Amino acid sequence: MVRRPLFYITFSFAVSIATSYYLGTVFSGIAALIIVASILSVKKCGVKVGSSVVLLSVSYLSGAAAFCFHNMSDDMMESQIGKQSEISGCVLQIHRNIRDDGSVKNSVKIRVSEINGRSAEKEQTVLIDYYGSERDEDRDVLAIPGDVISASGVMEIPSGRRNPGCFDYALYLRSVGVTYIFKAESVRVTEYKGARTLSGRMHMIKTLFLKRLESAAGKETAAMMGAVLLGEKEGMDQEILEEFQKNGTAHVLAVSGLHIGIMYGFISLIWRWRKGRFYFVIVIMFFLCYSAMSAFAPSVVRAVLMVGIHLLSKMMNKRYDMNSAAFSAALAMLVKNPMSLFNTGFQMSFLAVLTMALMISLVKKVYSGIFLSSIAVQLGLAPYTAYVFNYISLSAVFVNVPIIFLTGIIVPVGLCSVAVMNISNIVFEVSARLMSGLCSMLISLNHMTAVDGETVFLVISPDIRFLAVYYLSLALFLSEEGRLVIMRRRKKLIFVMIAAVILAAGILGQLSDRGFRDADMVFVDVGQGDCVHFRTKDGGNYLIDGGGSINYNIGKKILKPYLLKNGVKKLDGIFVTHLHADHYKGAAELCREGMADRLFLYEANSLDEDKILRETGLKKDAITYLYGGQNVSLSQEDAVEVLWPEKKSKKEYEADLKNKEDENLSSLVFKITVREAGVLMTGDIDEACQKKIEALWGSKLKCSVLKVPHHGSKYSYCDKFIKRAKPLYSVFQVGKNNFGHPDKGVVENYQGQGIIVYRNDNDGAIAFEFLPDGRAEVKTMIKGR
Repeated sequence: MVRRPLFYITFSFAVSIATSYYLGTVFSGIAALIIVASILSVKKCGVKVGSSVVLLSVSYLSGAAAFCFHNMSDDMMESQIGKQSEISGCVLQIHRNIRDDGSVKNSVKIRVSEINGRSAEKEQTVLIDYYGSERDEDRDVLAIPGDVISASGVMEIPSGRRNPGCFDYALYLRSVGVTYIFKAESVRVTEYKGARTLSGRMHMIKTLFLKRLESAAGKETAAMMGAVLLGEKEGMDQEILEEFQKNGTAHVLAVSGLHIGIMYGFISLIWRWRKGRFYFVIVIMFFLCYSAMSAFAPSVVRAVLMVGIHLLSKMMNKRYDMNSAAFSAALAMLVKNPMSLFNTGFQMSFLAVLTMALMISLVKKVYSGIFLSSIAVQLGLAPYTAYVFNYISLSAVFVNVPIIFLTGIIVPVGLCSVAVMNISNIVFEVSARLMSGLCSMLISLNHMTAVDGETVFLVISPDIRFLAVYYLSLALFLSEEGRLVIMRRRKKLIFVMIAAVILAAGILGQLSDRGFRDADMVFVDVGQGDCVHFRTKDGGNYLIDGGGSINYNIGKKILKPYLLKNGVKKLDGIFVTHLHADHYKGAAELCREGMADRLFLYEANSLDEDKILRETGLKKDAITYLYGGQNVSLSQEDAVEVLWPEKKSKKEYEADLKNKEDENLSSLVFKITVREAGVLMTGDIDEACQKKIEALWGSKLKCSVLKVPHHGSKYSYCDKFIKRAKPLYSVFQVGKNNFGHPDKGVVENYQGQGIIVYRNDNDGAIAFEFLPDGRAEVKTMIKGR
């Protein structure tokens, strides 16, 4: 029997979950049947089957069963999708996000007990979203877990990944146990039970502590303590939060094993009595309360389970093995919710523990000083953080030591202040001042060491196959068994291990490859707005428009991650059709992030140059002005031919700019030649404008792909223009909106002419890989196309 069998059991269980998710439960079920049949056949032939094979097979079958059971559909809940309904249930968690305008978005996680007055057939966790006001203090009663609430609204299936490599909201919710979201119009408490539950009491204590701390030490200190002590980052300044993320120190702002370890050490230090069963009960009760206060974050649950195992080993006089404890905790969490496997907090928490355990002996061979553990963890997590967060910090190894030292003081001080806040105001005030000073030191230290371009570097996400090779190699070759195989020079087994790593990496790469990273052109999903990313033959990268929203930073939150996840660190240029927010704002935001070298605009916009320079952060020589009849060569095989608007005098430009309502008519229209295919970009031009362009350019408009004008507005359809263009494919760049885009009749007109229709709202991002005959291989993010 191998050492640490829990590793192989947990690994096999996790592989089964991943197989079921990526390839489907049917494939996983067939694989399970093959495994069972193979074992029975071998045994029938008289061949002895090792206990390890049986154990791994049982683990795989258990993982597949757990996944299937957890993801069984609920017909009762499914029948309410998109319909007005009423649900009620017990509050599990609540988060309040206060916006700049004073409105509050409340996200309430409930366990549903009734749907439209009928008892729920299956226990389901739903996330209720509703809006309130910061001044509406009555909303706080809903913030008590344990209360029973009733909500009226519409049930929805959460949106999945809309762009390749980017955030998958649906998968995240499933990883924390949520299957549906409920857009509530009204919410009311029907039973006030929260004050009598552990979670409710802990939430009340947490809320009171943060309010009192804000009053005594200011909003910044309260926000930092909320993050460091409780994992509540909603109130933090975004720039400060980003600095911690870039610098590789954000783990101190999300309650993790570090915090649990500090608390465990602090309790052990101040406990002056015999550490027997009573000590065990006290510690477990404390961490149970703390877990409830921190909303049972995956990293907290993992660390608390490991503390419990450590306490049990002490009581039973058994040797504590950190790796086995970590595997036990992982297995327990996966059994409860198999989708936890896809949670970033879960992945980082276990990777940190396991890579440190695996790499510390290797690092010791060259260094064994104060930075030993930090170096081991950073070497272990660096590829993962680059893949997820797109930053590499050179200072992380060194700054984490003093950061962790300060955290080791802040956490006990915070715990003591929670304990005394209702006992002594004077002591609480003193501790609040101390926390304020410590938090300021923490922020300053992190700020000094997080310097973009010097200690912190923006990177593109490494290939998933590299991550697979890296972490599987660590697990196989740095484990005790792996080191023994290498020391004994068992060449055949080493070859098998290498082959297994390569095969697994290839399979994972194939499963994750959706054909977007190397596509010629991608119509990026930016909601209600336009954005197209295209690649030139020589490796250049350009955008046409960048979407934009008044209430959301599209450039930073959507486009920047999309580019970095798909191999683009910096764009060669952005073509902006016109300066309406849903085309230009995201592009300007992306320029401010330093992600573009050049901006291409209509020549009339030169009159607003100072404003554009302020909004984009670019220099004057980084802007190129265009008009109809020009050609922009991007490579030997790729070019942009500007078709519209025509060049005018300065006075005519001034007149056009005064009439902002007609800016759509001044949209840049151009034809991009990618290989042998023509792609026609049309901005927001209307029917009359299309007639002018058709008369001007005629057969020149023929293309393979047409970006439908003005998101499919009924006023922007011109039959003559479409028949002249003769596109094989049309793309409606549209999202949720109040304008009625796209018009149903317009969509039907395109389909009636035999043109294949794609829509961002239905298909997510849409990728084209052009073939020599002008046709294309088309892939969409949302399955079914």
